[in-house]
Amino acid sequence: MSDEMLKEAVAALKAGQRLRAKDLLTRLIKVDQSNADYWLWMSAAVDTEKEQIYCLQNALKADPNSVPARRGLVVMGALRPEEANLPPAHELEDLPVRLPSIGPGGGLGGLLTQRRNVERLAIFGLGLLTVVVLLTAFFAVFKLGPFAPRQNFVVVTSTPPPTNAPPTAAVTTLPEGACTLPADPNPATPLAAYLCLTQTATPVPVATVNFAAEDFKTIQSAYTKQQWDRIVDRAASVTTDPTLADSAEVFFYVAEAYRHTGNLPEALKNYRAAIKKNANFAPAYWGQALVEIAQSKLNEARADFDKALSADPAFVPAYLDRAALAGSEGKWDAAVADLEAARLAAPSNALVKAYLALAYVAVDRASDGQAMADAAVARDPGLALGYFARGRVALALGHPAESEADLSLSYKYVLTLDHPLPAQWQASVLYFTAAGKIAIGDDATGLTLLNQAIGLDDQNALAFRARADLYLRAASFEAARADYSAAITLFERSAPGSPALARTYVGLGQALMGLTQPEGAAPAFQAALDIAPDGFAANLGLGQAQFQNGKLDDALAALNAALPLAHGAAEQAPVYQWRAEVYRAAGRTAEEAVDLLTLRALIFNSDPRVPTVVARLTEIGPLPTETPGPTATGPTPTATATATRTATP
Repeated sequence: MSDEMLKEAVAALKAGQRLRAKDLLTRLIKVDQSNADYWLWMSAAVDTEKEQIYCLQNALKADPNSVPARRGLVVMGALRPEEANLPPAHELEDLPVRLPSIGPGGGLGGLLTQRRNVERLAIFGLGLLTVVVLLTAFFAVFKLGPFAPRQNFVVVTSTPPPTNAPPTAAVTTLPEGACTLPADPNPATPLAAYLCLTQTATPVPVATVNFAAEDFKTIQSAYTKQQWDRIVDRAASVTTDPTLADSAEVFFYVAEAYRHTGNLPEALKNYRAAIKKNANFAPAYWGQALVEIAQSKLNEARADFDKALSADPAFVPAYLDRAALAGSEGKWDAAVADLEAARLAAPSNALVKAYLALAYVAVDRASDGQAMADAAVARDPGLALGYFARGRVALALGHPAESEADLSLSYKYVLTLDHPLPAQWQASVLYFTAAGKIAIGDDATGLTLLNQAIGLDDQNALAFRARADLYLRAASFEAARADYSAAITLFERSAPGSPALARTYVGLGQALMGLTQPEGAAPAFQAALDIAPDGFAANLGLGQAQFQNGKLDDALAALNAALPLAHGAAEQAPVYQWRAEVYRAAGRTAEEAVDLLTLRALIFNSDPRVPTVVARLTEIGPLPTETPGPTATGPTPTATATATRTATP
């Protein structure tokens, strides 16, 4: 049993699940505190240096001959090298570079039964952990290096750009199973690092020329390293240097620095100066468009994107950001067109594929989106946006578990991506991640994410409606009513006459029914039917509301319209139930009895409505003439007999 638990702990450590590993090892140590192996592995699971030292000291206490424990204490500075009595270097020559082989059928358990193998693994793990910690700290402090997230800037080179971007990641060969994605990765650690990938940014080159001036080389280097303040400090000198007077690139670098530090007026001035130096310099038009978006000058931004692409039809950033702007306005067909053009310009670019997959989902081309998302992940397994796009596709195709896994894996990384409309982008990311959580029944996490989304963008109608759906399900009817009303206002402005608006009116009607306000619910259901006359939920709701309003003929008409629209017993049952109520109120007992008999045949014996139905049928007694109807036993359950039929938020 202990061997199996140790194997599980080791597997958890390799998968990045340190809390799980720590829990398992804690239980093992409680059973046997004298097992050095347990303490060695625990040293890789704990969080602080003090805890690591404590674990290694206990390992050494349990086994005074443990080389990994002594070496680890030396590395941690808790044991002097001369006191460690470590073996000569030649005795460990193979330890840093390879793991011992595992014979056929031996598995990890067989490997761990040999103390020498455990020592080798521990030394390897401690060394690898030290390297990873140092590199992570370096990248976290300086925000550069191969794992830096994509930023919204272009790389200026001295040669014309190729149309195909280079591969974004290359796989490093490591022991099988050692490089896996955990279910809940730490966003401080890039996905590429979990997968043991050597990842480099995908640059978008811009043709220009080299200058010998030292100032130019300085700002060029600072731009590549995103050292914006350094460029701003030198802006005055480089823009007045007579040797650089005709360089559009110099003014572009300076403009980018001002844009990234939030000084939009100065950024705009320098983009315009770059354009004045070179009217065909696409990056300057692109940058100017991004400033104009930030200033809510959307028409001007569109015009500048057009100019950028007229100057350079292969300039990918302009396609990406123009598509982002179109998508934010609900113009997804235009976004798809731009992203397909970007794919033609850079067919190997994984980022373009991922954005195109998202656009395909938005225009109900989920199968195309699936192919594109899979291609993005295959091209760059370390690209978070690829997994996010794949999760969006899975959600659209009705695969909740797969969707939630990919969205949860990637969304924290995707939130950090540069975007021309950052608040809207982040709100959208949070909304779809919430939808994935809700799809697997995790309403609590979904609600938290939706609150965050609405806090970022109070114009996100989908987020308001999804939150209203959660409130409705929790019987928080007033909160649901408020959110449905907010969503309706937004949909009326952005998508009038859309199915999304019709569905939101249905939700409002249901919330008002929960508040016992049928007089307000009936107009809401009718508004939904004005948009989509064949809506089952709207017809059912209208029938219920009009019954409670005392309008029996209107109620009967709505329920009769709902019945042929019902899918399966779960939807048919409430129609017969409410129509029986209408018949009873109208004194039409025979028709009431027929509907009650039909209802009884549709529901199972465990259904709470059964006693009421049986009691009423007993009260009615035998009918004057034989009334044909279904048998009184419930039907065999089928896949269509689900409790409710709701759309994905």
